Amino acid sequence: MGFALAEMALRRGARVLLVSGPVTIAPPAGAEVTPVETAAEMRETALRLLPESQLVIMAAAVGTIGRRIPPNRRSSAKAP
Repeated sequence: MGFALAEMALRRGARVLLVSGPVTIAPPAGAEVTPVETAAEMRETALRLLPESQLVIMAAAVGTIGRRIPPNRRSSAKAP
């Protein structure tokens, strides 16, 4: 959906700064693409590009999942 929105903005003459995670389709011609791998990279890049933007449209299905607690340090749910 993000690429379709970018394509429509380009057709209307907008400068498009596109932040894209790993995909199997080509981005719209004319978009200024910044490739990222993780949700954290996507956030950092979007915040970095924000001052250059007059309008922001976000359409991402971010699926980066990270562990906060290593599996060997999790408390057991077993009763004593």
